[in-house]
Amino acid sequence: MQTEIQEKSLLGEGRPNKPAPATSIQRVLDACIALSNAEQNITADNVVDLTGLKRDKVQYMLKDLKTRGDLHSTTRGVYTLVESHPEARAISLLIACNGMTKLEIGDDILEVTPAEARQIAMLFAGRATEAAVIESSRAHLLLATELSAQVEKLKKDVAALRQAQDKRQMALGL
Repeated sequence: MQTEIQEKSLLGEGRPNKPAPATSIQRVLDACIALSNAEQNITADNVVDLTGLKRDKVQYMLKDLKTRGDLHSTTRGVYTLVESHPEARAISLLIACNGMTKLEIGDDILEVTPAEARQIAMLFAGRATEAAVIESSRAHLLLATELSAQVEKLKKDVAALRQAQDKRQMALGL
């Protein structure tokens, strides 16, 4: 009986249950999951943008998440989420003559009507579009990085050429 009284007083009887505010480490992990789901790089700067936490705190927490095994460091300052999804199962799709569709995922078989199949297709079309945008963004980022490196090299080459100009040309004011 005494434990019931203690539990009731600890729970704050008569007050609505409010979810506990997320800890900073949970906010950082949630941001990492969001970045991973969007196939964006998990970096301190990206996490700071999502959480509003200070950069030093985010860096410390990213290292802590790496130590806990939630993150893996691919290169310095860039992390990947350690996947916790189960292994992918075999998937097959059969469209019967009467329009019914059988979707087999592993040992589970789902039989859907043509209308349901169209709805599922529309939902997965959104996923396909998202995947195409992500791949396009990656390709553009790679191209932008290569172009930036080429521009920097050209700037250095032009600077070297200006330094090496013949003194006679410099006297002419060219």
